Amino acid sequence: MKVRKPTAQERAVLEAFSGTPEPWERFSGAGSVTKQSLLRMNWIRPNTDPDYDSSWFEITPEGEEALY
Repeated sequence: MKVRKPTAQERAVLEAFSGTPEPWERFSGAGSVTKQSLLRMNWIRPNTDPDYDSSWFEITPEGEEALY
């Protein structure tokens, strides 16, 4: 299966991750459709780091790869 490239909005969200989990509200302009698309593509996931809020999100290795 060929993986598609991120849309401009998806790319903006992926590029905005700073290497740590982030609250979704940080990505102003990105709505629930973008969030669901990123989750479906496995480019982001709910936070797994106990040092950050469990409602935050983190970029996955697949999300990092999608940027290149």
